[in-house]
Amino acid sequence: VEKLREDASRSKLVDEIVDTWAYSFEPRLYEAVARECNTFNSKKDPPPLRITASIEACGIDGGAADPTSLNALAGLKYQKLASQAASSSSQPLRRGLRAGGASDAEVFCYEFDVTDGAERGRALLLLRYYPIKDGGETRPAECKAGFDVRWQCRLLKDERLRLLSFMDPIKLSTKGRGSAQKELSLLLQRVGHRLHGELLLDPSFAVNKMKSDLLQSGEESSSGSIKLVQMLRDRKVAEWVRPGGGTLVDEFLQWLRGREQLDDNFRFAPNSERGDVEAWPPAMEDGASPPQLLHGVSGDVLRLTGYVTKILRAGDKTLTAPRSESGRPVEADALRLWLRKDKSKVFNKTTNAVWAEVYGFYFFARSGLSAVEVEEECRRATDGEVLYLEAGARAKAASLTGDAKEKALMLRALPLELIELKQSSLRIPEKDWKAHVRSLQDAHEKTKPSAVVCIDTATADATAAGSSFVGGDIERDVPIEYACEGFIDEGKKLWLAVQVHNGSNKVISKPELEKGGYVVKLTATHTEGTVKLIEASHFYAGGAAWLQPKLDEPGEWVCSIAVVDKNGATVGKTWSVTISVAQPVRYESIEVEFEDEDATLRVGEALPPLVVTAFDCVGVQFELSALPDNLDVDIVDKKSQGQRLELDPFDQQQAVLVDGKIRIYNLVVRGPFATGKHAGSVKLGVAFGELPSATLPQRGRLEIKCGRPTHLLLKNTEELFDAAPYDAGASLPPMQLRCTDVDGNPAKDMHLELEMSHDGEAGSDPFTGPSGPFRTSAKGEYVVGGGKSPGFTVNEDVLRYDAEAVATLKFVATLDEDEVEGAVLEVPVRLAQLEQEEEPELATLAMSVVLGPAGSSTSTVGCDEEFKIELYGSDEEGNACRLDPADYAKPYLASSGGLGATWGDWKLNGDVLEMTVQLSGKAGDIEIELPESDAHRHIHCEPLKLSLAAGAPNAVVASVVGNGNPINGAELVVSAHLVDEHENIVESHGSCTAFEWEPLKAEEPDQLHVHYSGSGKKKGVRAHLKATVLAKQTLREPTEFGLVLSARFKKGGVWQTVTTEGVKVDSFPVTLQPGAAVISDLVVSRVQLENEASDTTNDYVDDDVEARPTHEVPKVTQPLVPLPPQPLHLTAEPSGMLPRLALRVRFEDGGFLEHPTTCQLRARLVRSGALAEARTARRQQQPALFWPSSGDWQKRAGGPVELSPPGEAPVQGLLLQEVPAPAEPGAYSLELALSFGSTKGLPPSQLLKSAERTEVTAAFAIVVEAGPPSKLLPALPGASSAGSGSTTAPLKVVANEATELGTFARLVDAMSNRLPSDGTVRLSLRQYAMGSEEGQGITLEIAQPDTTLRLVDGELSAPALALRGAGPSGRYQLCFELESDAQVSGWLAVDYENPADEGEREAERQRQAERLQAAQARLQAAEEEEGELARRQKESAGQVSAARRAHDRASAEVRRSQELLAQKRSSRDAFGLDEAAVKRLKTAHGVGDADAASASATGAMPPNLLGQRLRAKVAQLEERLTVWVRSVDGEEAERRRFGDFPIPSEPDDNSRVWLELRPLSDADGAQGPHGIFKVYSRGGEEHAEGPVDEQTLSPDPEGEYLLDALQPAVESGRVESLFESGRVADERLSNILAALLPSWFGADCVVLARPPAAALPPPSFFARLKDKHLNPLASPPPALLPPPPAAAAAPPEVDADSGLLKLGPGGSLHPPFDGASFLVNRICCDGTAARTAWYRAFGGYGDAIVFDKSSAMIDSDAPASSLLVALEDDAGLVGGGGGGYAVRSSDGGMGALAKPASSACRLGRLTDADEEQALSGTAEGRRVVEFERAASELSELERA
Repeated sequence: VEKLREDASRSKLVDEIVDTWAYSFEPRLYEAVARECNTFNSKKDPPPLRITASIEACGIDGGAADPTSLNALAGLKYQKLASQAASSSSQPLRRGLRAGGASDAEVFCYEFDVTDGAERGRALLLLRYYPIKDGGETRPAECKAGFDVRWQCRLLKDERLRLLSFMDPIKLSTKGRGSAQKELSLLLQRVGHRLHGELLLDPSFAVNKMKSDLLQSGEESSSGSIKLVQMLRDRKVAEWVRPGGGTLVDEFLQWLRGREQLDDNFRFAPNSERGDVEAWPPAMEDGASPPQLLHGVSGDVLRLTGYVTKILRAGDKTLTAPRSESGRPVEADALRLWLRKDKSKVFNKTTNAVWAEVYGFYFFARSGLSAVEVEEECRRATDGEVLYLEAGARAKAASLTGDAKEKALMLRALPLELIELKQSSLRIPEKDWKAHVRSLQDAHEKTKPSAVVCIDTATADATAAGSSFVGGDIERDVPIEYACEGFIDEGKKLWLAVQVHNGSNKVISKPELEKGGYVVKLTATHTEGTVKLIEASHFYAGGAAWLQPKLDEPGEWVCSIAVVDKNGATVGKTWSVTISVAQPVRYESIEVEFEDEDATLRVGEALPPLVVTAFDCVGVQFELSALPDNLDVDIVDKKSQGQRLELDPFDQQQAVLVDGKIRIYNLVVRGPFATGKHAGSVKLGVAFGELPSATLPQRGRLEIKCGRPTHLLLKNTEELFDAAPYDAGASLPPMQLRCTDVDGNPAKDMHLELEMSHDGEAGSDPFTGPSGPFRTSAKGEYVVGGGKSPGFTVNEDVLRYDAEAVATLKFVATLDEDEVEGAVLEVPVRLAQLEQEEEPELATLAMSVVLGPAGSSTSTVGCDEEFKIELYGSDEEGNACRLDPADYAKPYLASSGGLGATWGDWKLNGDVLEMTVQLSGKAGDIEIELPESDAHRHIHCEPLKLSLAAGAPNAVVASVVGNGNPINGAELVVSAHLVDEHENIVESHGSCTAFEWEPLKAEEPDQLHVHYSGSGKKKGVRAHLKATVLAKQTLREPTEFGLVLSARFKKGGVWQTVTTEGVKVDSFPVTLQPGAAVISDLVVSRVQLENEASDTTNDYVDDDVEARPTHEVPKVTQPLVPLPPQPLHLTAEPSGMLPRLALRVRFEDGGFLEHPTTCQLRARLVRSGALAEARTARRQQQPALFWPSSGDWQKRAGGPVELSPPGEAPVQGLLLQEVPAPAEPGAYSLELALSFGSTKGLPPSQLLKSAERTEVTAAFAIVVEAGPPSKLLPALPGASSAGSGSTTAPLKVVANEATELGTFARLVDAMSNRLPSDGTVRLSLRQYAMGSEEGQGITLEIAQPDTTLRLVDGELSAPALALRGAGPSGRYQLCFELESDAQVSGWLAVDYENPADEGEREAERQRQAERLQAAQARLQAAEEEEGELARRQKESAGQVSAARRAHDRASAEVRRSQELLAQKRSSRDAFGLDEAAVKRLKTAHGVGDADAASASATGAMPPNLLGQRLRAKVAQLEERLTVWVRSVDGEEAERRRFGDFPIPSEPDDNSRVWLELRPLSDADGAQGPHGIFKVYSRGGEEHAEGPVDEQTLSPDPEGEYLLDALQPAVESGRVESLFESGRVADERLSNILAALLPSWFGADCVVLARPPAAALPPPSFFARLKDKHLNPLASPPPALLPPPPAAAAAPPEVDADSGLLKLGPGGSLHPPFDGASFLVNRICCDGTAARTAWYRAFGGYGDAIVFDKSSAMIDSDAPASSLLVALEDDAGLVGGGGGGYAVRSSDGGMGALAKPASSACRLGRLTDADEEQALSGTAEGRRVVEFERAASELSELERA
């Protein structure tokens, strides 16, 4: 209160009160917050109190003061703040970003929540932007940058929180190229100080007691949550999000960009401020044209009128350009600035900067102003342009001439707002400027021509394809190599294609060359001095220059192409080539021939391909490069001769160019020959160019034969039919057949086949006689039965008693025998009916044998097998008579001869009697007689003669083939045959079939192995069975074995088996001789080698190295000493060896194996009764196994040896030597095993393995005895056994104390074997390793035991050891030796401890303990390392196994895939179809090409021009709306639209590169033409180059929409509807759609136009589309219905599951009416986009509803605004005509919707399911479906 009384402090205090309670004092702020903000518009968070307050205080002097209204002060203050924050929009304060923000709003509002579990706080951020005006800041001084924090609208005056994280440039990320955070950070650094606002918090946030700042730490406050305050301060940038998703950074950046546009950054200085303002353009003398400006980056020339000043003020900085004062230049530094190319992008020196040398600053003003007015305009002007020259412009202009130079020096103008102001120094540093100019000069040098390069002819053609050629057509390509070899004719038009490359190896275009004043010139020099100079005048896109040297003289020409500048000097490298010009070479004649000269030419069939070959003047073939335009083939030199042959029209022929020759296909000759002729002749002529016609043949004419037979006639039909019916045996009259082709020509040499059929009795043919085949005559005729050839005779067997029979003769005429059916003629012949005859009288009787159902007779029967005999009778004329079974007795055998017979009973079978008979006994001839019948005694029956053969097999009889007994191990051949039960040899048997012989088997398999050596089973009643036999035991003498033979046969469909058991013995015995190649045993002998003293037989190469002998094979010439039966005695000694042994391999017959080294020998030494290791010197501690193999030499054992004992033949054996002898005494056994597998000369290894004969063994005994005494070995525990006498655990002796001793030594031999001997031993004591001077003063000696001891059973013992005397502590030796032999000795270590040396010993023990501990640590580390290595090894092994299994699975999968591919490919190829056949069949079924299908269906209907128009429109749109852009991989170019840009490109020098469209002119703006620019981005800086070519694009959404609608229909060949993606299931819907959618060309195409509305709104998208693109095609007829109400602007919702539009009441899917649905939802569409397109196309009719019946339509309660249509008018609304559909319009009236005049339109492309359904109706169609399915599956497999 005291402060309020003071005038000085009252104002400050009042301002503080107003600031603190501003929202309560200011109604406008209160109302805006209360109405619009959720933060202060709820019961929990009520709005701030509305306070009306004023201050009225008395002064110190007691006088009354004027009242001060706080509300008025608050209003004035915030009105000032709002007015200074200039607004570019009249929009009110928006809600928080939950409802969407506004980039152009005055205040940035962001409403957000801060939550922590159950705690929740609300906040509202309000920010205003205060721009620069008139060069100064407008933010009030009392307002700090950032925001004030208000708690429940009360200002926290001490709170230091001014920025949130997304507003702080320090916390925003500056990484990433073009990222939003980086751009916002740069923008805030530049303009962030112009932001001021407020952060309004609700009561949930904690404040201190004074309500001056937020609480951030300490205990929780009752005022709010401290955690919420912490979360508000610590929230990261990425956590600030917009309500709709995404980060808040994008929204804030967009708003701040818009506010920055309000800045008034620049101000022009007038004359009074030394601005040197001059009028523009300046006055010119002598009527010269004023200078012009190049406006913008694009460089458009504009004439501007205004003023130029040399001084510009930007904020607090002043920019001064070089100026003049009073007409005199004033010294000033050059003003160089950076200008942005694109203000919307981040500044970058490389990609987004213009390096400008400023001339002045231009601003617009009206002309005719006075000096004062000019100054005033200059002072107020803030919008102008910079006049400048680009860096390096003067240096670049120096190399230019003419207009190019003048334009390069013209001043350019860019807006002032593009000046880059964020630099600390606005001027470009001199160092940077010079470096930039130098880089520009270097780049300019690289753009100069550096070399001329010859380009590939194929590339040149592709380059020239898009432009018209000036100066004539280019002939075919001639390779440079071809031209250099002299194949160019004189006067040949030869074009050379070159490109000019610059220093960067890029192609220089023609405009670039002309701009630099360069010209491409060609110099052609002849060897004789002729020089021709030609300039390049034919250029194409891509910089290809085409030059044509005129080489008009033969010889060598040197063509040199160079680039010359404006002074005529050559620039860069030239290109030259030497071309040899020969005499003219061109084709002078042509020859014609058939590809197949031997082919037969026929009428109506395609002739063989006609080959046309061109030749030059010397007769060399000339390869044509293209088909001639005037090629003609026709019949020439027509000689009538009555024939009228013609060649098919030329358009039905096909000519192709292959290997330089013309091949003409589909040549067909048609027409009749001369009357009665079966052949004719023609001459073909081929002509093209100016050459005369070539004929085929050159002499004579081509012989043309008749075509295939198509007609077959019977000339004498009446004669044949008039004589019917025909009796049995009657002959048909001759049948005259005539065969012709399609043109009526006689068909000569046609193949005639005959087929007969009838409906008579018998199964035989109805006629006897000729059966064909036949051949037609030259007249195409053939007479059956004419002349000497027999005719047809009626077969009596087919005639019937009950009616006439009809026989049919079918004649088939074909060109060849193997062809399909051609012309067919069927001739029916009537046959007479038979008459019944009288019963004949029996005259003769006869018997015969019947076998089988066919009744075939045989004279041979099998033993014990049933067969039938028959008895038949006949009259005198031979006619059959019926017999009675009761009249005849059973037959009998004429002579039995031991034969048996079983007779059945006579049974009647038709007219014949039958009886079953079975005979048995020995085979031979027999007779069966019939007893005389009482009924027919005068009739005698002749005996039936038969041959009795062997019956069914009953046993096997066998014998061995060959002389003598078979040999063991050799092949055995057994001859076997079958016999029956009566021992008759079976030769063959009718009832038994399929005779098979089983392989030979052993009767006892454990004694004999039989190996079958044949392939497959033997067949037949006899067989030679072969097998290899091998006894499983060694044969010493001939031994008998039993074999089992068996055979089986099939009888009555059942297999039966017979064996040798049926022939009085159980098996077949075979005696085997001992084998000559079967090893029986090993013969072991002791040997002595020749030259024993120098024996080196053990010097062999190691097994691991390739074996090569180093010495000759050892030889034995001494007699062989067999090993005795008693054991071999050896003495144990060091390096003792067993005696040399020679092994011979003996066969069973006593022979020996020639090369035993090819076998494998193993040897081991076994201790008697148990296995023992034979210590093979320095080898493995396992039994010694030696494995000699063929060709290898082994060490120490198993080597080869040549045995040549006296009186015996030399033989090779195995030498076993240097086998270490046992070291321990005892009994041993040396076991030898010889294995022989695949050894040459022996039976096969598999046979030996099966017979268990793969190994032979031998063994002999060895006794080892101990050697002589060698040493006394210490015997105390721990003593070493190495024989050195030292001990590992020495005796411990302390002073003179006694130490227990016991047995301390044993007598052993050299191998440490104990010897039980007796003797005297002397003991002594000496210091260990004592020198000559160390023993002085030592009195230590043995006190106990005595120094002389006796050995007891080889052991040396004493009770104790005691010493006397004195000596130093240390190691001593207790020595002992035999008294009889001092060499036999030993010693024992003794550690003597002298008590006087205790300290030194303790230190030694400590050192030993430390060494032990270190050793133990190393040991533990080694063990751990070993464990780790073992674990790794196990893991690696598991990984290897897994990888191997995966590889095996993958390999199997690959094999399965390959098999499946082969199977699918075979299935596809089995259909015999290709793409052409599939297309043809689809077209035939109505699912192929729509144009072709419709053309075939409509016949002679007039052509529909709609398709042509649509195709032309699509081509026009594609050309205008797309450009060619090379793909990223650079392989091919593709067309891209406006919306496809930007397009990524290949990175270059670690830069991101893309192509984008930019306007070429600011005048046209965004709707004008855009060029393609190449943009580089590196380190956030962008740099654009371009335009890259001359292609341009302009935005045209209407055209692109129409292109999307038309393109599918045109590409598929169906142009009936623009909406090709839609189709309907009901044909009536098609009519309704065609009627509702306005037609502009009949009913063929749908106009995409909305029905007209009542008012005239701005043209819609569809209206613009129609006016711009569709009206030129056709004019629309009037609408069929009154215009419906306008449709809703926005499309309806879409059902996510079905894709249907929700058009019903309340957003439902279908209307709730019976039988109704929306018309749009009845159209079958592929997706939501197509259905929405239909909805928009209908416009006001988009809500149309279709009912099934009109009665349901009348009763429905559908919305009144909807259009209703009924498919069926059951209520009779339309009338009796039935010419339309019942309809209820939007005004409620009933009417009729007329059907379209044309047929129902097709609405949609056929889907795969539709095509499959259409094709499946026929067999050919099903083939197409299955073929395409198989091809699809195969394609998927190949891709996989």
